[in-house]
Amino acid sequence: MARPGDPGKAYLGPFGHAVVDAALKTPRAKWVALATALQRGAAEKHIVLHFNDSQLEQLVADAGIGGVLPQRPTGDAVLVADSNLSGPKATCSSHVTTTWSRPSTRRGTSWIS
Repeated sequence: MARPGDPGKAYLGPFGHAVVDAALKTPRAKWVALATALQRGAAEKHIVLHFNDSQLEQLVADAGIGGVLPQRPTGDAVLVADSNLSGPKATCSSHVTTTWSRPSTRRGTSWIS
């Protein structure tokens, strides 16, 4: 069930249960295809996992499918997360344009931007 006070999200609980139920009832002949699809979805961060059990959560984190952002990225990074879990789905037909700019500065003989 949805948490109290989460308007528009009442479908998430039943939907999640239906997805898990369908996955568990998948015929053996389709297990490899299901596992491949789940692995691809997790690798592409379409599926992220979280567990209250610290051992399970550590397994998820070690596998890189926990959705945790690194505290110290190895380089420049931008994360844009655009999701709509509320009632109206008007965003599916809208277009978003974003312009990023940062002034360049000169340090020594190099331009830093």
